Amino acid sequence: AASGFDTPADFASAAVDIGLRLLAGEKPDLALKFFKAAETSLEAIVKGTPDSQAVEKAGYLQLLSIVRGKYLNNPVQAKADIERAITLRPQEKSITRLRDLIGREHGDVFKDKPTKN
Repeated sequence: AASGFDTPADFASAAVDIGLRLLAGEKPDLALKFFKAAETSLEAIVKGTPDSQAVEKAGYLQLLSIVRGKYLNNPVQAKADIERAITLRPQEKSITRLRDLIGREHGDVFKDKPTKN
């Protein structure tokens, strides 16, 4: 790939890692740019991954939810992402635990449990 990354998921993961390192180095403005780049990449990955690949798509949605909920202060979209992951893999307990974890930080948005489709 021209970017030097094997897949867009590799790029997203690297961008999150760099963002975390920048936060640790007390450079939040620069970290934000990497988290936004990860968000853009993950949005494209989720859009291009069919629901029939539920394990992969739910994983991308979980990472997207973390990026949006913890680092981009977008709890409404983070909730929507995690609920889509739960819909894809309703028996996967780690996804509901992640929802609860992010929900503790944004209680007002996560107050209601996901609706059944």
